[in-house]
Amino acid sequence: MKLVCKARVRTRSILSDIYASIKNLTGGRIQPYEEAIEQCVNEAFAELQKEYPKVKNCKLMTTEMLKGASEIVVYGEVE
Repeated sequence: MKLVCKARVRTRSILSDIYASIKNLTGGRIQPYEEAIEQCVNEAFAELQKEYPKVKNCKLMTTEMLKGASEIVVYGEVE
């Protein structure tokens, strides 16, 4: 088995930060952040599948690289 991965780094925009600050006061989902992360995950997974069509046991990892930027890593195994 060989471990393979694809990573994406996504930054936030000032407008979504303002919206998130307001939502933090009122509560609820922060859709701009959700959409950005979902898009990033989908891009990384699609590229991983394109390069390694037989990838299996895929997993996702995320970290905050610096204030305002997140790293999304999608990884799996190929034989």
